[in-house]
Amino acid sequence: MARADVARLNRHYMLGVELKPRYLVVFRGFPEARKAREYGIPVVGDGVLAGSLHREGRRVARRGYPLLRGSTRGVQVSSQMFSDESKERGYRMAAVVVRSAVVAQVRRDCGSWAAPGSRRFHARKESDARRKEALSKLSLMGDDLSIVIVERRARMREAELRELVLVGLAQWAAENGVSRWIIELDESARKADNRALSNFSKSTVSSDFEYLHMAGPDEPILWVADLAAWAWTKGGHYRSKIEPLVTRRVVL
Repeated sequence: MARADVARLNRHYMLGVELKPRYLVVFRGFPEARKAREYGIPVVGDGVLAGSLHREGRRVARRGYPLLRGSTRGVQVSSQMFSDESKERGYRMAAVVVRSAVVAQVRRDCGSWAAPGSRRFHARKESDARRKEALSKLSLMGDDLSIVIVERRARMREAELRELVLVGLAQWAAENGVSRWIIELDESARKADNRALSNFSKSTVSSDFEYLHMAGPDEPILWVADLAAWAWTKGGHYRSKIEPLVTRRVVL
């Protein structure tokens, strides 16, 4: 790719994916793939690739495309994170991590979870039938999202537990390409959250994500985080429904 082509893709089409000249772009299923084809870029996988040892790279080579050699360091697909907490048997936060390119679609899909006349889905207050229906729908979203669990079981004040878990999740976000973090609003904890995250930001050079608090009814993807936190805490077959989507569990 010429530098000008890279600039146009970055500016108009890639939705947070950082491209550099000589990288091979490999993605499938995004609307931007049509534009990539116009630039003569192979569209065979999902993500950004440069190097000969990657699984997708070998597939490109087998299909007869030229394979660019180089490093993938610094190339990362942007993602957004949505979290809610459970305060039973310790303290845990479930974070739903969604590729930025599909956030709007996931939000639309989750918007159907709310019962007629309700402003939101709330796992603890729903009927078991509605919880099972939501879990079934969630199990089909594995291509678009993943779940991270950070928890602490200890006899401590709730505020202290929340700060530990919040900072633990912030550390994971900083290390894994999260560009935006939506935290379900708990008005009583907002100031303490802001203080903890401000201190975290000052203590690390990698915390370049933005965060904000939002009320549950205003962001349907928070309903997924609520369901994940509830199911993980509940255990048994409820937890087993979300376990395939859990890519990281941190016990502090």
